Amino acid sequence: MARLLGTWPDGSPEWHEARRWRVGGSEVGAICGWSKYATRDQVMADKLHPRPRETPAMRRGHYVEPAVLAYLSTELGVTIDAEASAATYTADEDERLAYNPDGITVDWGLLEAKSTSDRNTDDGWGRARTAIVPIGYQAQAQWGMGILGIDECWLGVLAGAHNSRPDLHFALYRIPFNPRAYTYMTTQAHRFLDELERARKDHHEDPTADR
Repeated sequence: MARLLGTWPDGSPEWHEARRWRVGGSEVGAICGWSKYATRDQVMADKLHPRPRETPAMRRGHYVEPAVLAYLSTELGVTIDAEASAATYTADEDERLAYNPDGITVDWGLLEAKSTSDRNTDDGWGRARTAIVPIGYQAQAQWGMGILGIDECWLGVLAGAHNSRPDLHFALYRIPFNPRAYTYMTTQAHRFLDELERARKDHHEDPTADR
């Protein structure tokens, strides 16, 4: 079972600090080499030298996510627990492994909300209601399920096109938990965190590191 680390507003200094020396769901795909948006080295650099950044896709997601969660809630007939959804959790076996869910239901179900310009098969999207989603999103869902002790995740997406055909449309995917994938990701995360700790010590011992 996961441990509750705390509840802070998204993007607040406390929220960033809680995530800084941990591996979260949005980072583990890059650490494993599965992300098209970031590399393992970039995640390392961002932790050692944090700088505010917001891409257009991140900004879009900030506004669209509540609508996708509302769609999931209605489509699945579930109720979202606002307090549980706003929290940061860590793995029971290692508090350095963290997760911020998009949505937690009152019966402890996991919801993830995404938006994309094109739900394209070339990018890894399968048919709706399957488990076929881009590997970075798959990694995030598996990470959340492993930390929270949940056996399935419903991922909702609002897409502006489907295979390059304009089509503003909601779709949902059911992703079952894969213990082998989670074990592999935790192994990679531990290696990354060990390297991060060594780099962190070197960084603090270098008087010019923050100049």
